[in-house]
Amino acid sequence: MTREEQLNHEVAETLLGLRGKLHPKPHDLRFEIRPDATGDDSIFVWIELSQDAEEAWSRTEDMRSLVIESVRQAFPDYWPYISFTTPDESPPSTRAIGRAA
Repeated sequence: MTREEQLNHEVAETLLGLRGKLHPKPHDLRFEIRPDATGDDSIFVWIELSQDAEEAWSRTEDMRSLVIESVRQAFPDYWPYISFTTPDESPPSTRAIGRAA
């Protein structure tokens, strides 16, 4: 396994571990590892929420804080960027963690 594949696997596992801690549960989590605009190593995370999940949209700051804290602890050399989206708007080039059961 290459270093890039290992990192992708570790990020996916970290985000999977968060799925049960995010309430209400997101539709999916997606990510991409790449440099940010300044060239710093970064992990971009998209939290997919259903358009009609009003409670989820009202709790985005709680979810954002939890994901940022977890990513920083697991990957201190990477800067986390967290965005919220709907399933129809997710960037196609990102890696999906898996749909909510």
